[in-house]
Amino acid sequence: MAESATQQFLEIQDIREGVLLLKNKSIRGVLMVSSINFALKSEDEQTAVIYAFQSFLNSLDFSCQIVIQSRNINITPYLDGLKDLEDRQPNELLREQTASYRVYKKHGFRRHGYDKEFLRRGSLHFDRSAGHESRRAAI
Repeated sequence: MAESATQQFLEIQDIREGVLLLKNKSIRGVLMVSSINFALKSEDEQTAVIYAFQSFLNSLDFSCQIVIQSRNINITPYLDGLKDLEDRQPNELLREQTASYRVYKKHGFRRHGYDKEFLRRGSLHFDRSAGHESRRAAI
């Protein structure tokens, strides 16, 4: 079967067991990881994340391309769920703590540039090339 017009321009020859085999006989691995809410972390937590990521990048002995995709996520169901949990909580102290946590999260989203309805979320994709000694991070 002939390649479609779009496939002619792709460098991918095949995909086997999650590994991309390119037409130039090189391989690529793609790793998708979940995101964290960096802006909502404390300064110490942010510093720890930065140093851990720096350590990860410094440990690579192959090139790496990082692609970040952001999309809005509706957090209203999350906040509504916290309110429901708060309303159903029989223990007064736990009810107050749940209410405090809900208000903290609601205002935290606003304080960091998010409105109460949506939260920005990012995903990282790593394009790992075999046989390269240089380290490169493109964002």
